[in-house]
Amino acid sequence: MAVVVMHTRSFHPDELFGLGGLGFHGDNRGFSDSTNNSGRRGNTSRIFHEVGFDLQAAQVTFVRCDSHESSNAVIPAIATGAARIAVGPVVGPQIPDLPPMRNDYSQQRKKPRATIEKNITAYRTDGDQSVSIDISYAGKNFAFYGADSDTGHYILGGAEGSHEPAPANDDRWFWQRYTGAVPDLDVTHKFHMRIDRRLNSAHITSTISGDGFPNCESFLVVSASNKCMLGTHVRIGTAATQLPGGRALPMTNSMFQVDWTTADQFGSSLFVQIATDYTGDGSPQEIARYGQTTRAAWNALHLGRDASGDWLRQLEDNVPLGRQTIRQVRESVRRIFE
Repeated sequence: MAVVVMHTRSFHPDELFGLGGLGFHGDNRGFSDSTNNSGRRGNTSRIFHEVGFDLQAAQVTFVRCDSHESSNAVIPAIATGAARIAVGPVVGPQIPDLPPMRNDYSQQRKKPRATIEKNITAYRTDGDQSVSIDISYAGKNFAFYGADSDTGHYILGGAEGSHEPAPANDDRWFWQRYTGAVPDLDVTHKFHMRIDRRLNSAHITSTISGDGFPNCESFLVVSASNKCMLGTHVRIGTAATQLPGGRALPMTNSMFQVDWTTADQFGSSLFVQIATDYTGDGSPQEIARYGQTTRAAWNALHLGRDASGDWLRQLEDNVPLGRQTIRQVRESVRRIFE
């Protein structure tokens, strides 16, 4: 059989992060089950993670974690304009435009770091097989002037173990591992699948937690036409308020049973037990109702969600306040007029 691949991706659905994200460019896309992580045709992510596992061999075959290019044309434009105003109308026009801030993450030390714990029981044609995979990834935005330099890496922090550690009496290794001016984007995904080949079914649970920002999506792929969504999350807060601190906020939680064929592929029928997204003020919101459905309808529910969110969610991208502040104000106003 083909290797099953689990994709977990963090992305911002809008063209720009907004003021709360300092105007950095986003991914300008909705929720997707595309397996194309090359960054072409607009299918980009701030961080994407892939793990492939072979059921017959009962082992993980590959793990990949990376980031697509980051850039910012907003901050350079504001800085250039402010400089021209400061020096006056005569000298100002002679100040050249600052180049956009950009980083393509080609340097190994800037790539996101990831950990994985896995346990896959032996393949049985007449019994159960369990797959447990827990992944965590974290990465920084290095699209700042000077981030390509050794000094920039020293200040911003970077991937643990990306190069030889500094000597014991040198504190640079401490800085690279644990601190920096830019906080990590943190995500943890706990996945479990139990396949019952006697009853031709697979029981799946998927729990994703982390900073809550930006959006997140996860899905399984057996083949190009045989996919199953695991969860989708619409961001809370802003980059400025959510990323610091390495949080472990609930983001999305799914539990369901899906048909599993004798060819080791997903079937058409699916029974939903839990499907929630912890968005808005961070409370659980139902994505799919409890009960029988089809895998096609289940996938469509996730992929059809508005990844940008409602008007209030989009306003929050530009207002660097806590994740509940604006919604609490709205709720207070609503109660006044009840």
